[in-house]
Amino acid sequence: MGDLIQAGSWLRHGVVVEESTVGRGSFVGFRVTLRYATVGVGVQIAARARVAGTAEQPVRVGAGAWIGTGAYIAPGVRIGEHAIVGAGAEVHEDVPARTLSYGRPAFGRASVTTAFDQGDGIEAVLELVRKRPERDTTRLSPDRPADAEAFYDCAATLGEDVTVGRAAVMIGRPDGPSPDGGIAIGSRTVLGDWLVAEGGGGLSIGPDVVVGDGVTITTSTHDHHAPGRPWTAAPVHIEAGAEIGAGATIVGQVRIGAAARVTPGAVVTRSLAPGEISKGVFG
Repeated sequence: MGDLIQAGSWLRHGVVVEESTVGRGSFVGFRVTLRYATVGVGVQIAARARVAGTAEQPVRVGAGAWIGTGAYIAPGVRIGEHAIVGAGAEVHEDVPARTLSYGRPAFGRASVTTAFDQGDGIEAVLELVRKRPERDTTRLSPDRPADAEAFYDCAATLGEDVTVGRAAVMIGRPDGPSPDGGIAIGSRTVLGDWLVAEGGGGLSIGPDVVVGDGVTITTSTHDHHAPGRPWTAAPVHIEAGAEIGAGATIVGQVRIGAAARVTPGAVVTRSLAPGEISKGVFG
């Protein structure tokens, strides 16, 4: 069938599209994979979601639906109009219209009474991005050039001896949707390969933190209780000595306490106390 990206859509860095259609005014986040999918008008798909249709079992996502960070949509699934799929969810069955579904495996947990309003959502953010000054996305700082797979568009404050792995995506600026946008990283912190760090709502990482490969951190959300589901800042603070396991997803607004540990593949949607260990879907 080929690919068709309709006018007014916004596909971020690293998106993979195969035999899919993306409807007008939709947003597709960093490193999302769309295979054999029909995505309706005004859909929002957050970073690292995988919409995994096949030629025999395509996926359909209804108009105004929202798919959270790191969610997985299995072959043949239909996501109804204005439905919400939570971060890290694994969806193997259809999600009815205006239903909130999350978990592993995901199932419907509540009714959704609001709907996306394109005028208050992607269009407003896009207009802001178009107007602000362009930055050099090939450098995190003057002495830190990006590798071929990386993308930097952030106001970054780096401590001493910070290590940033290859193919990182790091965004967040105070001239974006929130004046708190930006990323601050403490001394001796290590960030693994293939990181996606969305600091639009404010991201601070303390000293001596270890972030594993393939971690996703997002600092914004949409207010699902307000008309139009407007963009909302959701800052993330990771305190000194914390460890974030490979493939983990952290969704703000949260604070990861000092020396806390997020196990590999975990989805964290609420704060962890100092020294606490999380695993699975922690929300």
